Amino acid sequence: MTSEQSIELIRMIAEESAEVVESTEAAEPEGRVRYALIATWPFSLAGVGIGAEILAAGGSAADAAEATVRLIEQDPQIRSVGKGGCPNLIGEMELDAAFMDGRTFRVGAVAALQNFAHPISVARHIMEHCKHNMLVGAGAEQYAAEHDFEQDSMYTPESIKFWQEQYAKIQSGKGQDYLLSHDTVGTVALDGRGDMVAATSTSGYAMKLPGRVGDSPLIGSGFYVDYLIGGATATGLGEDLMKGLVSYEAVSLMASGLSPQEAAIETLQRLAQRLLRARREDESIPEAEKGRLPKETELAIICLDRHGNHGGAANHPGFAYAVAVEGAEPKIIKVT
Repeated sequence: MTSEQSIELIRMIAEESAEVVESTEAAEPEGRVRYALIATWPFSLAGVGIGAEILAAGGSAADAAEATVRLIEQDPQIRSVGKGGCPNLIGEMELDAAFMDGRTFRVGAVAALQNFAHPISVARHIMEHCKHNMLVGAGAEQYAAEHDFEQDSMYTPESIKFWQEQYAKIQSGKGQDYLLSHDTVGTVALDGRGDMVAATSTSGYAMKLPGRVGDSPLIGSGFYVDYLIGGATATGLGEDLMKGLVSYEAVSLMASGLSPQEAAIETLQRLAQRLLRARREDESIPEAEKGRLPKETELAIICLDRHGNHGGAANHPGFAYAVAVEGAEPKIIKVT
């Protein structure tokens, strides 16, 4: 399918309230670059800058991705990742993270991890040293403690106040504010040796039920990378993103010949179409609501191929991602 055909299909979906929008800037460098790094959301720009410095100095994709995410995890102003993130319904801060090596296919992930400063580093350690792919809850915390990872309270006065306000709304019967936060940081990095990794970190859906796990730490959903092809990472409503295995889908589409931009568009277009069909066939959904996705179904994805080409798409306005490519300053690519 050509990019023009894909965009035309997206316009058709838009008529059913599931519009997918693409990045507004061409993102195809000529030939293979020595390194490249992309990450979701504008708040990732500083982290991408740090990661790019590591790559420019000949560092590994894994070190660059970890440094990028760690900087975001420790920033209390970012209300959906790490320190100062969004508590769950009972006020606990449960964090999810994942790491994948695109050459070895090793994966490490944690979910519902509490009181550790850098879930991404725990996930990387699991990837490199543990026989299991994922550890959750108390098991993840025991593993992190046994390997001397930094422990810390992840609360801030702002996150506590946020939880108190939202909990009061729920208790009063008003319900929480929709789409409070689910802005995962996801990154894909390419280094000078051709190695590629993907990494994610998030505090997840605000006011979630204890133990809820979204797409972010799940291979194929929140992230996927194959150094022979490329990588992808997603952000948005995990309950719907995981239904389409969107990151694996995007990498598969790149393997079939689509550019990262085309793969991003096609992936979300396919998922949006399928979600709409499911709604039409769901008898529990009122007839008047069957022809559109609910407003909380926000979906976005970014892709990077092994040559350093990148792209992104979303089904909602306001999404952007940060990118650093050899020979250019780190910048924000808006998806509108």
